[in-house]
Amino acid sequence: MSILYYKKMNKKDFRKKLGLKLKIKRMETDLSQDDIATKANFSLAFLSDVERGKKGVSLYYFIKLAKVLDLDLNDFFAEFSGLE
Repeated sequence: MSILYYKKMNKKDFRKKLGLKLKIKRMETDLSQDDIATKANFSLAFLSDVERGKKGVSLYYFIKLAKVLDLDLNDFFAEFSGLE
């Protein structure tokens, strides 16, 4: 998708894109939602809602997820750089 799309992205679209990226990363690590929820001390329902874009995630909880998933935050957020 182009940068133009991201400049016009609303909060709902952002949550969906973020959740999908988290889900893909989780699947790449071969961990279940239950594994991630347990390690990050989240409820399974909350993690599911985040991955489906139904709920946003605060920076505090995102950092907890990033640690469990061993995310490189620069790489993870690179495609959102054009967001206005």
